[in-house]
Amino acid sequence: MAIHIPWDKYETALLIDACHNYNLGNMSRREAIVSVSQTLRRRAVNKGIIIDDIFRNENGISMQFTIMNGLLCHKKIGLHNASKLFVEMADLYRNNRDEFEKIVKEAKDGNPILRLEDNAGTEQKQKIERGNSLLEYYREILRQNYPKGFRIESKLEMKRFRKFWAQRYADQLEDPDEIVRDRIRSITIQFEDFVYLPEVMITESLQKELFEYISKCFKKGKKVIYYTALYKLYSLKLQERHINNPDMLKLCLGYINQGNYIMKRECLVAKGNVEINPAKEVEAYLIASNIPVGIEKIYKDLSYLPEDKILKILTGSNSAEFIWNKRGEYFHADIVDMSQQELDDIARLIQLSLDERGFMGGDELIELIKGQYPSIRERYFNLSDAGLRNVLGYKLKDRFTFNGKIISAYGKNLTTKDIFLDYIKLREKFTLQELKILKSELGTGIYFDNIYENAFRINRMEFVSKRYAAFDVKKTDMAIDRFCTGDYISLGEIHQFGSFPYGGFPWNVFLLESYVAGFSEKYKLLHMRYGEETVSGAIVKKAAAYKDFDDLLVHIFAVGTVIYDRKEALEYLWDRGFIAKRRYEGIERLLERAAILRG
Repeated sequence: MAIHIPWDKYETALLIDACHNYNLGNMSRREAIVSVSQTLRRRAVNKGIIIDDIFRNENGISMQFTIMNGLLCHKKIGLHNASKLFVEMADLYRNNRDEFEKIVKEAKDGNPILRLEDNAGTEQKQKIERGNSLLEYYREILRQNYPKGFRIESKLEMKRFRKFWAQRYADQLEDPDEIVRDRIRSITIQFEDFVYLPEVMITESLQKELFEYISKCFKKGKKVIYYTALYKLYSLKLQERHINNPDMLKLCLGYINQGNYIMKRECLVAKGNVEINPAKEVEAYLIASNIPVGIEKIYKDLSYLPEDKILKILTGSNSAEFIWNKRGEYFHADIVDMSQQELDDIARLIQLSLDERGFMGGDELIELIKGQYPSIRERYFNLSDAGLRNVLGYKLKDRFTFNGKIISAYGKNLTTKDIFLDYIKLREKFTLQELKILKSELGTGIYFDNIYENAFRINRMEFVSKRYAAFDVKKTDMAIDRFCTGDYISLGEIHQFGSFPYGGFPWNVFLLESYVAGFSEKYKLLHMRYGEETVSGAIVKKAAAYKDFDDLLVHIFAVGTVIYDRKEALEYLWDRGFIAKRRYEGIERLLERAAILRG
């Protein structure tokens, strides 16, 4: 039965060392496999392990050699899966060469045969020198002819490489393609289908600049440096060297790192046991700043963190302690230090409003604080009203629910829309002035669409509940028929109501708007929006084929007087009452659609 003994790090290091010498050209693949097999079998015997003919034999080593060299040269390794140990040791070889060489030395020091091989003398040294010289020839071809990378698996590129070799060295490159590829891989770094000479991608001066920045960051106490942030900081210089994304930069850093830093999946760290927590970095920075800070300054001062991570930290679902002060400006809640008595006083103001109306407006709260507790507002003069309101929402989150500018009982989470609906449903009549007061208290617009779902407007100032509607729908639609002889008519074109049946209130354009929008069987209202002081839009037959207001306007432009000019089009719509102001977003697009319809 085969001896199943797992590979250890010393055996793996010796296998990597053999791959390294093969890639240098110091030995053939066959020589490397035989050497590793004999060495590992002798090593096991010296350790007192009883082995059989299968243990670390040449067939087994051949397979492991293929897997390991694939890892080292970033090659696909077919159906064979590399073990965790192989992956870790290959990573150590690439990123911490000093530690790797230490393990190789320990492996050889434990084997007298290997120590003799190390002292083989001049012949071995000459062989290594020949291998290094051969690879220098490869480097020269790549440096001169492939500054933007070499497509490693391309047969056409291989033919061109051999042509360049013959032209430069007046000799044919006789080695098989796979050996040529292995040697190229041993001196390059691979990204996707291309391999690159590291010294071409990242010059010595750029290496120095990068590592000086990295060292400076870590000396200042930074714990991590993200590849995306480092790439953004040096993007212009890196792109000049055809390093076009953070992943390529990571590969370069892995090649030139030589164990200086620990390379994680997304970032560099100074020590292996560092906790990677960007949120703590942002938190510490904002607390130390002690004032609101603009997002661009945060990006600049925390340039070792990716901008998208910083933004997610400030605005994501777990960002409650990071307070929005105004557009593009944030602070940490801990810079606002209020006493328990101050918080209780503010909570009392909120509760009085909740007891009276069921909610409180955020702007109203700030005005009360300015009047009754001016010292609080003066102490935090560098916070905007919104910032102060938001930080109070954070500090009182266990007592009330803050939703934008609306404060409600804990867990109720009212919106401005909810408040408008409650206000409307509880009243049989209300006025435009009352709606404006509510609008001011909530710091929002008036939700006219929701109002018209529950009430109708009887004149410019007054609204009543739909419960009071008493329209004679058939006769009212017939009255509109007298004016609307086609598919549509603007609201402004009906200003005489002598033929309209009494509907409980005197007829006017505001009542007409409400009727068409909510009661007519034959007509519908198409418009931009409901206005506070004016009405606008079109009365359109439901049987007509217009999907929306845009569709109607395209038809108007297509069949009427030809209009090419944006200003002229807006003037036309305003003059006929289709729009309330000489503004309409996307008017140019509608004119283009009309032109297509006209042919």
